[in-house]
Amino acid sequence: DGSFLLHGLWPGTYRVNASAPGRTPASIRFGPQEVLGRDFEFDGSEASLRVTLSAPRPPEFQLTGKITRAGGEAVAGTDLIFMPFGAVYATCPIGACRFGATDQNGVFHIPESAGVYRVYLVGDPAEAAWKMADPQFIKAQEAAIPPVTVAAGGNPEIRIVVPEK
Repeated sequence: DGSFLLHGLWPGTYRVNASAPGRTPASIRFGPQEVLGRDFEFDGSEASLRVTLSAPRPPEFQLTGKITRAGGEAVAGTDLIFMPFGAVYATCPIGACRFGATDQNGVFHIPESAGVYRVYLVGDPAEAAWKMADPQFIKAQEAAIPPVTVAAGGNPEIRIVVPEK
């Protein structure tokens, strides 16, 4: 059943992640507390950690797209995040958020699963964490880029047009 014991863990702050081929964590409970995507305190006493994985994900495929400005200029060399609609970046389930970058022609390729996604252009990947924590950045990106719907089994090239600077 996948059960195992961990002995000798020191008290402290922990964050647990889990994965299995084609699945993502649906829940991680430390005793009665849900700890998926967040730190939790372990005091050293005996406690259970229960990981529940999602049903198998549909097969992934390559999603291709192009990002341009309203005037037709390619948005080159920028990093992007595809996040499931309604998800929060800080707690995005492992494997659910997708990351990519545009080439010199504004074209990107990312592995994708069917669903509705918000797309955020973060520029430099080192800036992603602080930008995705900034409500003004999130609001501006969501106003500029409408949600993208990805169908199972392949899609025509996704075209995203962002306002001029």
